[in-house]
Amino acid sequence: MIHFPRILLGLPLVFSLLTVKSALAQLMPDNTLGRESSVVEPLNQLDEQINGGAIRGENLFHSFLEFNVGAERGVYFANPMGIENILSRVTGANPSHIWGRLGVLGDANLFLLNPNGIFFGQNATLDINGSFLATTADAIQLGNQGFFSATEPDKSSLLSLEPGALFFNQVANQSGTIVNAGNLTVEPGENLTLVGGSINNTGQLRAAGGEITVAAVSNRQQVLGNRQQILGNRQPSTVNRQPSTVNRQQLTVLTVSVSGIIDVSNPENGQLGGTVQVLGDKIGLLQRAQINASGDAGGGTVLIGGNYQGQGTLPQAEATYVAPEATINADAVNAGDGGLIVVWANESTRAYGKFSAQGGIAAGNGGLIETSGLTFLDVSGIKVDATATNGFPGTWLIDPRNITIQNTATANGNFSNTNPNIFTPGADNAVVNTQDIATQLNAGTNVTITTGSTGTQEGNITVADSITKTAGGVATLTLAAANDIIVNSGVEITSNSNALNIFLTANSDNAGGGDVVMTNGVIQANSGQVAIAGDSILLEGTTIASDTTGSNNGGAITLAAANSLSLLNNSQITSNTSSDGNAGRIEVTANSISLVNNSDINSGTEVGSTGNAGAITIIADSLVANNGSGAGTNTNGSGIAGQLNITVEGLLSIEDSSGFGSDTFSDGNAGEITIQAGRFLVANGSGAGTNTTGTGNGGRITIYTQEMSLLQSGFGSNAFGDGNAGEITIQADRFVMDQSGIGTNTRGKGNGGRITINARELLMRDSGLGSETFSDGNAGEITINVGRLLMDEGTDMSTNTGGAGNAGIITIDAEEVLLLGNSEFASNARSNSTGNAGEIRLNVRSSLTLDNSNISTGSQGEGKAGNISITSQNLLLNQGAITAESTQAGGGDITIDANNIRLRNSSLISSSVFDGTGGGGTIAINSSTFLALEDSDILANADQGAGGNITINSEAFLANLFTSGQTLTVSSNPGNFDQFRGNGRVDISAISQNPNTDLTGTITIPDSSFLQHDLSLLSEKFIDPEQAIANSCLTDSKIEQGSFTVTGTSGLPPTPNNAFSSQYRLGGVQPVNENRVGETSQQTSRREISPTREVTGVVGANHTLPIPHWQLGDPVIEAQGMQATADGRILLGSAPQLTAMDRVEAEVCYN
Repeated sequence: MIHFPRILLGLPLVFSLLTVKSALAQLMPDNTLGRESSVVEPLNQLDEQINGGAIRGENLFHSFLEFNVGAERGVYFANPMGIENILSRVTGANPSHIWGRLGVLGDANLFLLNPNGIFFGQNATLDINGSFLATTADAIQLGNQGFFSATEPDKSSLLSLEPGALFFNQVANQSGTIVNAGNLTVEPGENLTLVGGSINNTGQLRAAGGEITVAAVSNRQQVLGNRQQILGNRQPSTVNRQPSTVNRQQLTVLTVSVSGIIDVSNPENGQLGGTVQVLGDKIGLLQRAQINASGDAGGGTVLIGGNYQGQGTLPQAEATYVAPEATINADAVNAGDGGLIVVWANESTRAYGKFSAQGGIAAGNGGLIETSGLTFLDVSGIKVDATATNGFPGTWLIDPRNITIQNTATANGNFSNTNPNIFTPGADNAVVNTQDIATQLNAGTNVTITTGSTGTQEGNITVADSITKTAGGVATLTLAAANDIIVNSGVEITSNSNALNIFLTANSDNAGGGDVVMTNGVIQANSGQVAIAGDSILLEGTTIASDTTGSNNGGAITLAAANSLSLLNNSQITSNTSSDGNAGRIEVTANSISLVNNSDINSGTEVGSTGNAGAITIIADSLVANNGSGAGTNTNGSGIAGQLNITVEGLLSIEDSSGFGSDTFSDGNAGEITIQAGRFLVANGSGAGTNTTGTGNGGRITIYTQEMSLLQSGFGSNAFGDGNAGEITIQADRFVMDQSGIGTNTRGKGNGGRITINARELLMRDSGLGSETFSDGNAGEITINVGRLLMDEGTDMSTNTGGAGNAGIITIDAEEVLLLGNSEFASNARSNSTGNAGEIRLNVRSSLTLDNSNISTGSQGEGKAGNISITSQNLLLNQGAITAESTQAGGGDITIDANNIRLRNSSLISSSVFDGTGGGGTIAINSSTFLALEDSDILANADQGAGGNITINSEAFLANLFTSGQTLTVSSNPGNFDQFRGNGRVDISAISQNPNTDLTGTITIPDSSFLQHDLSLLSEKFIDPEQAIANSCLTDSKIEQGSFTVTGTSGLPPTPNNAFSSQYRLGGVQPVNENRVGETSQQTSRREISPTREVTGVVGANHTLPIPHWQLGDPVIEAQGMQATADGRILLGSAPQLTAMDRVEAEVCYN
């Protein structure tokens, strides 16, 4: 195939063919080939045969002084065996006139070189089996070094190498012209090439399935090509549809004019259309011009003025004109894809004609039609057809520098031989009529408008008026600007008939700075795809939608900004389905995203639909949503809501009633919400939630962040129907809640969702975290895994039931837990409920502190209070409470395992029942040290049921028991502990109000743990060291005296006159009970306090203790005092109430 550099356009008819016809020249060989000169001999009465010539390998060379073919006559070149290329030159000064038939008696390719010009008359024809090239070039290259020259024949090298490049070396204004008014046809699959200084084709050029090149070339230019490129491939089924490249050198203002026919179509079964190249500086396809590159199995390629988007090295026109009546076809006739049509100019393109690249009737996609002018483009009234009956539609591509799309059409203009100004732009900006675009979209043709930035203009696209697709099948509108895309206020781009894919791309050259701006506008793709991309995207008061109303799925909506993306003032991005089809997904990506003033991103399903909502994906370095803005998915039909995935590298901030949600109002499930952020701020009534009001389940909420702040805001998952509420999972390094809440609730048969928080530090102030059921479903569980948990100012973490369902379990695993300021862990069964309260489980590796705070499970209904289990290194209660109480049913069990336990300032551990037959729960406490002081109580009481059992297992149990009080009953008023609270003592109680005393619980405590009057109050006066230490006594060494020494347990008494009392009490002296002789100390090492006539399950009431009986094996008690009996006996005692020895003080010596 021949492919040439820059072919320029222009169409001046240099002179009339009629005037030339009267001056017919002769066939006259020259003598430049010497003995191998050409010989002209008669073939018959009408035809002549050219013999002789110089044979070099496959090449045969001829040289003429004059070369002309008369009218109704024929000239044929002989084709000796083995010859594939016949190269003929004209060395004289006159152009060649071909009025008759030019042929080859064989299959060789024919080259005709005449730098002075070549003219084909109206009756001119070709009778050639190979390819044909007519050129006004000076020489044709042979291999890398040799060439065959018409202007310097003596320097020519006749070589056997294949023809390569064409050389144009003439001085300016002497480039030859080629004019064709005839019918030049080559065999199918062959090439037909006209290369000259200017080309004017008013006739017909035909090469079925082959390649036709019409090229205008400047002076001093080398047009490169190899034999394959010049002559083509003899096999039409393998025609290369992609033109080869050529090098472009110097250019002059030359023209190509086509008003005739150029035909490379191939209707043969299974064959492709050929290739047409019309190249030059100025190109004109006039009113009667017809170019056909259609093929049975696929359309061919037509390049007018350059290659696709001006790419490659194919010569590019400065100006191109296609008249309104001119036609270019590259259709697939039967089964195959439409071809490629390119109309290109670097400066000005006026394309008004008819362009067709249809897909095959049986099968195949539409082709590509490009009409581009970098500086100026006018396509008013153009007719483009790239439809496909049984395939995807093709594309209409428009490539100016700046372009305005508006209703007003520009004038077409006229092409004139004498006025080349028709190629001069009338204005800097190209203009495309909106109706022309709509017409092509209605026909099913894709329309693409792109701009470049290689000139002085920035490459903007401005959409000044609305574009509406009203008919036809699926089509695509693409706007790709090198710089900005501006959609004027109020403009709409919509489809009322089938899907319209809408693609807007700013900064298409990737040079930066390209923005997409749209104000108070609408893009409605009607289930088509929408893609908007640019350096920045600004949508204000704008709706971007792709809804589906049929069985087809909705198209995806994609917004991608390299820098910022802003949705302002009620802007909406939506993808919905109201029928069987699924809504399309929404993807938003940017460096920074702003959703401001009620701007939303939503995907949903309508009532009665069965399709699913689309997923929403948001990816950004930072995201801000405020003033009622957010993103969400929902379903009102049987389909499921889509997932909402948000990934933010830096700060994610939602404020002022903004949020993210996924809801189901029918049978479908709500979608999941997954949020990943470096920092996550939720403030001022904002949050995230999933809800279900039907049989569908609520979606899961999962949050991953380094730092999270929830300020006067909340997260929720609710089930109002038969569906289950979704789970809420938060993974954070540091999580702060301030006057905020997290909750999952169920009011139907569904279960509440689980709440899980994993954090290094969880700080909660005046906040709540809960799961609740009001009906048959169970409340969800709460699981907290933290390093440090601080709850303050009335914060509560709770699971509750108000119906038949059970409250959920609360599980806390932490290094340290502090509950301050009336905060609590709680699980309750409310009044009139039948469900049970949930369990509370705490595993604290360091310390658990309850300061004026509580851990409680309770039941005011028919259900039981939940169990409480606590494991901690240290358990500190200061006005704190751990309770598992019930109004009617049984109290919950309380199990505490702690190394150190401190109950101070009226703290409480209780598992009691205040009404009904339920029994008090079991309280089991295991510790190394247990200190209970200042009216702190441990209670397991019951009204009519059995009192609970209390077991305290501590190596050191210290409690100021038995200080005061009376045996009191338990009030039926739930929570009323007046009988035991505020009485100044530590109460351990497991009584039952039931007359059956067998129902009173058992209390088991350490034997050596009671402190009754055994903790001495220290004096408020400072100690005088002189009075605290006794001096030695001076005695008369001559007087012999005895000594008596009184010792205490250890340590120092308050004064030398005091002695420490024993840690064992003194009982009345009784005879030895022989029945108890033989019991071991192990059997009596712990003391069970059982009810007696005076003590009914209460330790701390008025009491009369039974006299303990010493027996063999009991420990010997150290004496703390003595008393003389009436009969003179001395009794030693251990109780402090015994009378101290009168003479002890007298025997102590002082200074």
